[in-house]
Amino acid sequence: MERIRNMLIVRSLLVLLCSGICQGLGDAEILRRFEEMERREAVNNVRYADMERRLIDVTNREQTLNERLDGQAEEIEKLRDTVAQQQARIAELDASQQRKTQDSKGGNSDSSQSDSLEIEESDEENTAKEMSRMGRRSIPETLVAFSAFLGHDQINVDRNEIIIFDSVLVNTGHGYHSSLGSFIAPVAGVYFFTVTLLHPYLPYSMHAQIMHNGNPVSYIHGEHRQFAQASQSFLLNVNAGDEIFVKNVDFNDQTYQATYSTFSGYLLWTS
Repeated sequence: MERIRNMLIVRSLLVLLCSGICQGLGDAEILRRFEEMERREAVNNVRYADMERRLIDVTNREQTLNERLDGQAEEIEKLRDTVAQQQARIAELDASQQRKTQDSKGGNSDSSQSDSLEIEESDEENTAKEMSRMGRRSIPETLVAFSAFLGHDQINVDRNEIIIFDSVLVNTGHGYHSSLGSFIAPVAGVYFFTVTLLHPYLPYSMHAQIMHNGNPVSYIHGEHRQFAQASQSFLLNVNAGDEIFVKNVDFNDQTYQATYSTFSGYLLWTS
């Protein structure tokens, strides 16, 4: 490529000299035109270099995409193997259930029933071991999740006053009540909750309590004379109708800042 480019430059120079001589141009004009040609050639070289850089970048991106596709193909193949194993396991359990049904209808001997019970116990034990190994729990029939934040600064909050997270992002199951600032559980189960609070530069600290049916579950503390943000996260066994909320404690005339203060939670499994 470089050799061809040099040959084109020499050729252009010869053409320029011949043209200048034929047209009766002086040396200064021929030199000026040659310098103009060199300037244009430099501009073209920059463009060529940029095109080469872009081509290399496109090639690298294509290689990266191919590598990702290869990785995804391997993952899909693993998932297919897992599905095939699960289908085989289901078929095995179905066959075991059919054998038990046939034995029950046909009045098989005690020995056959004993063998069937052993197979059933073995299947249940293997299934329990598999579930334990995979660490799975069934998805609850009722999905519950909420997330809310302060849409504006809540100022002049007195002692024992509930903090109202008025802007709702998610409220699946309709358990959170923005007018009250509290979550009322629609179903019993184990829930995960998280609370984050921010108060501005004030001469007194930030103290808040997370309450469960009026009983304190956890505390949140923020230092005085600085912008302090603090969080708490926890799991909680909750009955249907139980109420979870956050309240200010210890100091009157407290301020909690918008957007930075949030209250969220969701149902992990029912009980």
